[in-house]
Amino acid sequence: MKWKKGNHKLTALSTILVVLGVILCILPFTFWVTGALLIALGAFVFLLRLIGRETVRSCLILIVCVGLITLEILMALISVQGQRDPAAQQSEAAIVLGAQVRGNVPSMALRSRLDAALEFMQENPHAVVFVSGGKGDGENISEAQAMYNYLQSHGADVSRVVMEPESRTTLENLRNTKALADEMGVNLDGLCIITGEFHMSRAMFLASRLGIDSVSFSAHTRPWVFKMNYYLREIPAYVKAWLQTS
Repeated sequence: MKWKKGNHKLTALSTILVVLGVILCILPFTFWVTGALLIALGAFVFLLRLIGRETVRSCLILIVCVGLITLEILMALISVQGQRDPAAQQSEAAIVLGAQVRGNVPSMALRSRLDAALEFMQENPHAVVFVSGGKGDGENISEAQAMYNYLQSHGADVSRVVMEPESRTTLENLRNTKALADEMGVNLDGLCIITGEFHMSRAMFLASRLGIDSVSFSAHTRPWVFKMNYYLREIPAYVKAWLQTS
């Protein structure tokens, strides 16, 4: 009887995890990584229901627990590396990495980066600021143009703002901006990277691969409920970045 009751509980838990995972995958936000993880956990729980040997069950549970702990450690490391660096106050140049634009309007994630850019410009009144990002699906203008417009509307000195409107990835953001800075004779030593705190570690890693010495001036993640999903999504993105530059 206990066995059957336990199986019923596992079935219910498996169903809940899979349903939640599917919902997250189809939401009009970037929750698919979290959704996929929940679906995988649901499938694992259902697998436990089919396994009769307690030893095998215990081994599988241990393996999954180690995997989840590893994910938490990796996300914690990404979080630590995403903190602001006081050395950013000495930077002569900064880059604001692009994010989604809805029509002509910067998304909440991009507005957060631009608000950080406004802070940086106040603290570094002579620094050049590159805004980098091309035009993607659902965007009427390039991300760079949307960022320029936002900074201008918020009183920034746009004579110090340089647009790079062609890039579509973080690697292209940095590579294209480096080429543009070289053409302009702008010194990128100690380049200040302005992006979301969850994105900072990967951006700095890619910058180092391009020979750019960088410091962080991270933007806070808004809304905070998205934070865990963003950090989780960074893990496969980091692997992809490493493969791209190996």
